[in-house]
Amino acid sequence: MSPPVDGMIIAPFDPGPGYEGHWGVDYEGDPDGLVVAAARGTVIFAGLVVYNPVVTVDHGGGLWTSYSYLDHVTVMAGQDVERGTVVGTVGAGTGHGDVHLSVRVDGEYIDPLRVVGCLARAPAAGLRLVEVR
Repeated sequence: MSPPVDGMIIAPFDPGPGYEGHWGVDYEGDPDGLVVAAARGTVIFAGLVVYNPVVTVDHGGGLWTSYSYLDHVTVMAGQDVERGTVVGTVGAGTGHGDVHLSVRVDGEYIDPLRVVGCLARAPAAGLRLVEVR
């Protein structure tokens, strides 16, 4: 999977009890930037959640990604997308200049960095071990 924008991670996955905490990662984004699908899938939700435009993509096998803090949504529920398809624009209008990416596997939130490719800037930081199921 690819990150939804080219920005750096500015808020890590840090879930808390119940619905407290941060159940995804936030990427720094350009207010005029595009937000893209992390992988091929089908849009299963494109709308508002508490006044926040959100897109959710079902990638099959119980894997879903959601993109939040959007300004505009550019896809519709039921639409098939490829990795890199624009799903919205960075949400300057929501008071955020960033993009929130959450990942669920079989309904459970996981750290998106477990499935999103390494964004290392230096070769020494490029090695990352991931859990294999």
